[in-house]
Amino acid sequence: MRDDWPPPREQPTSDLPHPPLPRPATPWDATVPSYDAPTQMSRLPVWPAPPTTPARGQLPPTPTKPRGGAGRTLAIIAATLGGVFLACCVALLIVASVTGNALTTLGRNAQQTQNAHAKLGPSHVGGAITVGGVSCTLVSARVLPAGLFITPKAGDEYVLVHVTLANRGTGEAHYGPLDFHIKSDAGVITSPDFIYPTTYTAKNPLDTGVLAPGARTEGDILFQAPAGDHALQLTWQPNIFASVTENTWNLGL
Repeated sequence: MRDDWPPPREQPTSDLPHPPLPRPATPWDATVPSYDAPTQMSRLPVWPAPPTTPARGQLPPTPTKPRGGAGRTLAIIAATLGGVFLACCVALLIVASVTGNALTTLGRNAQQTQNAHAKLGPSHVGGAITVGGVSCTLVSARVLPAGLFITPKAGDEYVLVHVTLANRGTGEAHYGPLDFHIKSDAGVITSPDFIYPTTYTAKNPLDTGVLAPGARTEGDILFQAPAGDHALQLTWQPNIFASVTENTWNLGL
């Protein structure tokens, strides 16, 4: 038998016992609480508390509306609309004031012109009347026979006048047949007739238009007037603020 058998047992290097082997980790170590370690309770999920139900007969609390953004926006909108409304009111007042002054001036000028022409009295065939830089001349006036199918109303006859218009002013001037009327001896004022009978062959009725400075035009105007009235007058109203009978010519028919 060998002298070195059995082999000698190794002596521990220290007096401490061998350290315990580590326990293998398990998947449930992170979730299983250890009631001996309070810090591990924070790992558990925290569930919200159930809503409290008001007691019987007690009203639920009124939810409070958030303050700040919505109210500030409404205030800005209201201030903006108020400013726009105020600006519109001021603009309307300015326009009304300017328009009123312009109308007053036109009315005053028309009254002055009417007074001056009233002193001169009616003009005659071949005479010219000037208003606001526009000159109108009554070239001719005559009775026009009735047509075969187009006739004046009972007791009337057709009266045809020829006029010329010349703009001697510096601005544009509007003109048209509706600026002219016929005034009878009884004071009845009649507007032009736009349905010409077949006996009218000149084919040159006065149109509606605008005269530039220095421009000139002419044309015929047809009326119905009482037959046999020798006191007929042609009236011209280039200014709507003036009287219809301000500018007149005796037709002499």
